[in-house]
Amino acid sequence: MDFFNRPLFAGTVSIGHILLAVWIAGSLVVIARVGIDLYNNRAQRKRYRVMESIQANAVAERMRLKKARIIISPDVDIPYVTGLFRAHIYLPVLDISDGALEMVLKHELTHFYLRDAWIKIFYYLLSALFWWNPIVHIFQKELDRVLELRCDAALTKRMDEEGKTTYLETILSVVKNANANMQPLHLSSSAFSQTRSGSFLIQRFELIIASGAAPNLPRQIVTIGLVCILFIASFMVIIQPAGFPDAGELQGGYPITPDNAYVMICNDGRIELYVDDQLFMEITEAQLNSYFADIPKLNREGGY
Repeated sequence: MDFFNRPLFAGTVSIGHILLAVWIAGSLVVIARVGIDLYNNRAQRKRYRVMESIQANAVAERMRLKKARIIISPDVDIPYVTGLFRAHIYLPVLDISDGALEMVLKHELTHFYLRDAWIKIFYYLLSALFWWNPIVHIFQKELDRVLELRCDAALTKRMDEEGKTTYLETILSVVKNANANMQPLHLSSSAFSQTRSGSFLIQRFELIIASGAAPNLPRQIVTIGLVCILFIASFMVIIQPAGFPDAGELQGGYPITPDNAYVMICNDGRIELYVDDQLFMEITEAQLNSYFADIPKLNREGGY
């Protein structure tokens, strides 16, 4: 750790101080970007042109959605839900059946009840803290997909074959009508599908059709991924005390004080620590300037 304690700029700032400042600055930049993203998305939602839908109101009443707010706008690209304590479901203008619309609303409510927004916020805070860790950014790209698979599994695990077929047809219909250049959503939002990737749609379909233990796979992926990130990150962080111990506290508590010890600066550059006129150990220049700063210093030419 002498490298990190090496003094720079007239001995007032060390390499460790610079790295800590860079770490904090990087975290603040990530948090600021998330805050700006949140502000821009909220401003965008306020500019939506809101429409009334007799169909949506009837379906919501049949589902008894009293605590969820449904907003329909031609400015929405794809259905999504936002909100931490109350679900706000945003829908584009869809030409689908009542049954398909009910599937869409159930999907977004499942995102809300599974607390996906909370998971995303926690992960973004984690990425702000460990922004320098590439593993965090690699898994961040897959987080939306993993949560989407988990939502599909939770929603369809009790469906019969007819229900699953209707659900799959609804996904195809919504994705087909989505804007090819749909705007990315904020981290606290969960969409019906945030990608039109054919390979991911196939993956979703395979999970929905599959039976047995397959629906539990997304939860395992999330858990394993977060545990691995925390495990690896724990080896990249070293917590140190704010200050250095007194000289008397070093070497297992052996008393080293200005009264019984002195430091000898040798002509060949070695630095020797003497205790009770006996050579105790050789020390480095960093140790000399930190742990033994109060110990008298001598050289071969005399004291100073």
